[in-house]
Amino acid sequence: MKKNLFTAITTMLVTLLLVVVSSTVITSCTDLFNQNKDEIEMLGLEITSYPTKTNYNRGDTLDLSGLAVVAVYSDGSRSGFYNYTTTPAEGEVLNETGSVKVIVEKVILKPRETRHIQASFYIEVR
Repeated sequence: MKKNLFTAITTMLVTLLLVVVSSTVITSCTDLFNQNKDEIEMLGLEITSYPTKTNYNRGDTLDLSGLAVVAVYSDGSRSGFYNYTTTPAEGEVLNETGSVKVIVEKVILKPRETRHIQASFYIEVR
């Protein structure tokens, strides 16, 4: 009887130890995965090619053909980026004359912050 009780208690303790060790390993791996995922952030946008057309007459519409944008990340990587907005927007009628700043922007929404990552260039409107 004592031998069966000892075996049962030993089995329970070994099982409990295995559960604790397993969950610790799983939690550590999950934390490591999430940490690496969270570490890489977009730091900026860089214009690598300006639009073909940069001189306009008042009343023309903005044409961004030829614009190329690259996202720069915290791990040093860079990649072509297309998910941005511009102000003024593509196709918008240009009524302001002189040097007009065109802002290229990506808005990143996070649970506790909103980040506006921007690059810009100028066009001339006569």
